[in-house]
Amino acid sequence: MLRKLSSYLIQTVFLSLVVAIVFVFQVASANAAPVTGYAWSSNIGWICFDCGTANVQIDGLGFFSGYAWSSNIGWIDFGPSSGYPSAPSTRAQLSGGTVIGWARALSYGDGWDGWIKMSGSWANGVTHSGTSFNGYAWGDDVVGWVDFSGVSYVPPVAGFSCTGSIPAFASAYDAEESTGLGANTSWTQSGSDTAVKCQYTCNAGYSWDGSSCQVSAGFSCTGSIPAFASAYDAEESTGLGANTPWTQSSSDTAVKCQYTCNAGYSWDSVASSCQVAAVTADIIIDTIECDSETDLPNWNGNNVNVNSANNFLAQPGKGAVCRRTDGWSYEWHSGAVGAGGYYGGVGSAGAGWTSTLPTGSISLGRTKLSLTPADLLPDPDIGIRQIHKTGYLPFGPYSSDNNVSAEFWCYNDANKYDNYEGFTAFNSSQVSVGNTYYCVAFNVRSVVPQADLISKNITLSAGPYTSGTAISLSAGVENDSTVAVSDGFSDNFSYSWTSATGPWTDIVPFVSHGTGISAGATLPDSGSFTPNQSGTLYIQHCVDSNREIDEGPNENPNCSVHSGVAVGSAPLDLEPVNPSIQSQTDNGDGTYDLSIRVGIRNLGPGTLPALSNIPYRTNILLGGGGTIVGPTDNFNGSISPVSSAGPFFHTLNNIPFGSHQVCSRVNLDPVRFTETPPANNASNQNCQPLTLDVPPPNVLEITSDKEFIRAGETATIIWDILAPYAMTCTVKGPGGVNEGPFNVSANVLTHSDTPTTALNSTGEYKLNCAETTTGTVFTDVTVVEIIPDYEER
Repeated sequence: MLRKLSSYLIQTVFLSLVVAIVFVFQVASANAAPVTGYAWSSNIGWICFDCGTANVQIDGLGFFSGYAWSSNIGWIDFGPSSGYPSAPSTRAQLSGGTVIGWARALSYGDGWDGWIKMSGSWANGVTHSGTSFNGYAWGDDVVGWVDFSGVSYVPPVAGFSCTGSIPAFASAYDAEESTGLGANTSWTQSGSDTAVKCQYTCNAGYSWDGSSCQVSAGFSCTGSIPAFASAYDAEESTGLGANTPWTQSSSDTAVKCQYTCNAGYSWDSVASSCQVAAVTADIIIDTIECDSETDLPNWNGNNVNVNSANNFLAQPGKGAVCRRTDGWSYEWHSGAVGAGGYYGGVGSAGAGWTSTLPTGSISLGRTKLSLTPADLLPDPDIGIRQIHKTGYLPFGPYSSDNNVSAEFWCYNDANKYDNYEGFTAFNSSQVSVGNTYYCVAFNVRSVVPQADLISKNITLSAGPYTSGTAISLSAGVENDSTVAVSDGFSDNFSYSWTSATGPWTDIVPFVSHGTGISAGATLPDSGSFTPNQSGTLYIQHCVDSNREIDEGPNENPNCSVHSGVAVGSAPLDLEPVNPSIQSQTDNGDGTYDLSIRVGIRNLGPGTLPALSNIPYRTNILLGGGGTIVGPTDNFNGSISPVSSAGPFFHTLNNIPFGSHQVCSRVNLDPVRFTETPPANNASNQNCQPLTLDVPPPNVLEITSDKEFIRAGETATIIWDILAPYAMTCTVKGPGGVNEGPFNVSANVLTHSDTPTTALNSTGEYKLNCAETTTGTVFTDVTVVEIIPDYEER
């Protein structure tokens, strides 16, 4: 009798498990290809793809979904949506003749991540030919190698499909490509998403070479790698989605176009270069010129640190009357030097002083003295001296506290108004390797005739002007003084779309001219600019903004501005590529988070210029009314006629279930980029239907307080219901159980206990609930078994 009862219990538990599993896993889509057969792992044994409730399938884009079953490790998910441990970041997918991506065992934990990679660096990854699979996947220590030679898939019997396969590094434009077919259609490559079915395009960073998708040759790392540095690896300049400048990085991250210093060199952030990685003591000197002696700081007795020069120039009003400047030099000595050479005078101090250091060796007005251990032997006492020039306010003598003079201060020897500072045992500041010290010199020009460079006569090449078409620029640089300029100078052009007063953006960095200008003479300057939008364009030309030339205190910078010209747009016809859902995540509250793929297409005839900064957006039009507005992004690249940009991806959160529309919108401000006449802004939005299934209730369960009773006994039927939406439910079964229909409110737990009348036969009790908006039905059942009477002997 006990054995008989155990048998009943086992059967009931198994039935409950089967019901629970059927409830959790969805059935295969009618448009998907079911995967059949068994894979074999020498570690965990057989893996079934279509036995019981296992239901792995492949959709029209080649993506796997559903679950396979292993009797040893349980369910294996072939459609994981995130968390991939390495490239490629996708669930299992057909790609050419190869299966790429990942599956994951749901029993992962205790140090095992459960991931199974379909193909990779090994030679015999999973492949497919026709509808049959071959080769091996790798599942790390627990699963090991998985042989797919016993697995295949069955194309849908009804309807038509895209035939052949999509090659590596390519994707179908969207799910619409393989729906609504009137005949079996071959997959074909297309440069744009037209009405033709079964079209694919190369992924971002790849382009079509006539037979396959190759890494795009159109994008590259821009600029250059400095001396004594190298790119981390060849991967830095492959798979680029846009032109990317070379940048220095202390580690090799996922960012493209990164370089690092070669062995034996280290990055010097001040000099922006790779320097020999020897240990040195560095003394950094800033040179500042002010318009008047009253502008100087009088720091006598104050220490100098890394922030001293910047903090001085940042004081209110100081930036207008004081500035960093080149044209000065410094010299240094190690050990004792005769007192006569320390101080005062114009030019070098002579014997005992070495290594004249010109300003500008690091940046404008900045130089650096790097001392090795050999420089500090046998005497670590170090002296620094500014080489004074005629035409400038003199320094005071060695012992002077007269503050009406030029000023030079270093580290903790900020004493006396002279042009010498020391790092010596006397003031407990001897230089030691591995440390950096700072000095600041302040100078004021004496009243002498000075140069005055001015900008004049800005002209532009003949119009009319349109965005995307280069405009030639010219201007003159005149020396409007009686003093010849013997040194080189810099000038540049800049532009503004706002007004004749800016703000201004450089067209090119400052251009240096190596020759001087005699008094009253004029030199020509030229450049070019390609506008990236329409509107009123203003051009500014500035001379000597970096103050290389010794001009009067009110002569820098000198700029002239063109009165402005009208720039029109090349005619365009912009429209969004059909938006498509890439993935959806059930939030458990009746809403979903969606990843949506969009793109931008230019039907021409004009070219969308580079740096267009054109906005695009994704919205959801709710079937029940209302709009969920997605993020607005800006595309900053060029699109030639009859071609597309993208794909781009947007995430929209908390979208309720039901029938909606997902819409992509481009060129939100069509005034900047005129569409082909007549105005074709109506095509700037593209909407596609979107259906989000009703997610299962959080709780929907019917049970009995007794699973087995004798004839004539009663039982109590118990049910619990909780869902993020309203439902109408019934409970039916023998023994007088006939409840409903009754309404269940959203997010309210409904619980009930209903006793039966006396039962004489096995009875099934069914809980049936329908979501009130879509009518989607959810069901659970429980059974009360009648146990036969046995006569004891």
